[in-house]
Amino acid sequence: MEQLKKLGVSIALDDFGTGYSSMAYLRKLKLSRLKIDPSIIKNIPKNDEDIMTIKAIITLANNLNFKITSEGIENKEQLTFIKDTVADSVQGFYFSKPVDAADFEKLLKSANLKESW
Repeated sequence: MEQLKKLGVSIALDDFGTGYSSMAYLRKLKLSRLKIDPSIIKNIPKNDEDIMTIKAIITLANNLNFKITSEGIENKEQLTFIKDTVADSVQGFYFSKPVDAADFEKLLKSANLKESW
């Protein structure tokens, strides 16, 4: 992992906050980014427990110098909440459903993007 980082490879831990995510992984792996699981994003800004969880993950990631991606952004309210945090990037159906490479290129070239991050 260290050799990959020296080559400029960025390593992300996907779905952080669920399943087998562990503090031990954060200590052992040479990560560059945490990706917050969509199940935690799903109920914001309506669920106070999820808001506290997201803020705790962001604080932890910042203290460990990780970049943060918030997955599962599906509506304007979620995007607004995440924009007010220090997350570095977002992804989700609010912007686009999954597309193949050709459609992705068209999407980037179009003026139909909802918002620029």
